[in-house]
Amino acid sequence: MSIKPKIYSLSTLLSSPTPPWIHVIRDPLKRQLKNELKLVSLKSVKRVDVRFDPFHPNVSSIRQFLTAISEPKIRATNPKCGLKSDIVCKREEPTITVSLESGKRIIFKTSLLSTLEIAENYNQILNRLTQSDRSET
Repeated sequence: MSIKPKIYSLSTLLSSPTPPWIHVIRDPLKRQLKNELKLVSLKSVKRVDVRFDPFHPNVSSIRQFLTAISEPKIRATNPKCGLKSDIVCKREEPTITVSLESGKRIIFKTSLLSTLEIAENYNQILNRLTQSDRSET
């Protein structure tokens, strides 16, 4: 039994962005981040303060999260929510302060966190707090 090689026509090779014999491997972390950012909501949030030093070595994750929560889909979950970004040059650790409508404040220190970890922690903590607020009322 012999194996016949598959022959591709020139039009097939030129029409596809990647050759048909190469399988595109998608980055699972990017897919997981995209799915986690879809769950981010500002429903019970009164204000989000993002504070970072642009010269800090670990500032990329907070900047990506700021970009994600600035998108119109996420902002539409609570149009009254305030979003403030403070850019400081004091070599401070990047932080996100979330003020809830119930009066509670959550502070995320993000210098050692990736964007995925920030989004996961944000969703877990806010879901837990909103559920506890609903059970109290």
